[in-house]
Amino acid sequence: MADVRIHYRKTDIYERLVDEEGIFDSYVDLFVFAACRGYAEGERDQSDYKGDAEMLWMHFGNKDFHRAAAACIAYQTTNDPNSLMDHEEQLDILAQYASAGADILQDDYGEVKGSPLNSLLNDVKQYEPDSDEEEGGVSALEKLRKDMNM
Repeated sequence: MADVRIHYRKTDIYERLVDEEGIFDSYVDLFVFAACRGYAEGERDQSDYKGDAEMLWMHFGNKDFHRAAAACIAYQTTNDPNSLMDHEEQLDILAQYASAGADILQDDYGEVKGSPLNSLLNDVKQYEPDSDEEEGGVSALEKLRKDMNM
């Protein structure tokens, strides 16, 4: 695999949700979440999405969800099956959605007093289908809460 990387716009919300609040374990996790949020809201920043921060594809190497999200969003955006294997295109498209998504997150959680964790989880719940249950009756939101040690 080539040394695939993209420069992206890292806003203050990255420091807030990763470094200060510890809601996300890494900038990579928040980058993917912000991209998913931007995609879910239909918001994509195609002109002003590059910045000084750098995202490398190798950071996605052992994270199946991140790679799957990148491939799905790239394919849904381009409608080109080749995008499923084009990691550079996937990162570029994710950076566009992550830029818009970070702005949405900043608007929603940037000025929240205290930890925005509960607000964020409540917002995630709105995207969860009512009938989406896993084995044992555990919903995707409950699994997220468990994964985040809540």
